Amino acid sequence: MLIKYIKILLVIPLVLSNTGHRLGKGSVKGYPENTIEILNKSLSTNLHNKKGFLYWEFDIRETADNIIVVHHNNKIKGEGIVISQSSYKTISAINLWDCCKIPTPIEVLETLEHRYEGKVAIEIKHLRSDTARNSLVDLLRNYNKNKLKVIAIASKSNFNKSFPGDLKNKYCQEFRVIGLIKKHYKNLCEKYL
Repeated sequence: MLIKYIKILLVIPLVLSNTGHRLGKGSVKGYPENTIEILNKSLSTNLHNKKGFLYWEFDIRETADNIIVVHHNNKIKGEGIVISQSSYKTISAINLWDCCKIPTPIEVLETLEHRYEGKVAIEIKHLRSDTARNSLVDLLRNYNKNKLKVIAIASKSNFNKSFPGDLKNKYCQEFRVIGLIKKHYKNLCEKYL
């Protein structure tokens, strides 16, 4: 038990110290996390070349009409809107902090693709439909052909919630087909199957 506790203590500071977490949250002030605006500000300050940067990371979840958006929580703070119960049209009309829209993963990756070369982690918060899961697979397939090295990460509970039952096997097989299982998904798939 003590060894497990020590391992947790060693891993937590490493994860929390990544300045690329939520596209620069905590390192850049004045913009909401997981937005294009904070990413642009982070890129303009060369955050990715500074000590403490490991990789860019952002969170994804699914709207009621099966579109993937970039946001950490299911409920949008200060808006009273729940992403999983709202349409993409509703979500895309929200103006966070009177300055910023909630982006799609494609918008984030397109922004990164023009100004950065390296690792990007997409943290799966919750995907409910095969439409969204297939969109994620397509995204990973398309962006791993370019200069970005895009991977998916998830906590055990979020992975099991997003890929319930036999879907774990199906989508881990998809990850194998696009050639990512050996490098990035091996632990994710083997760990949670």
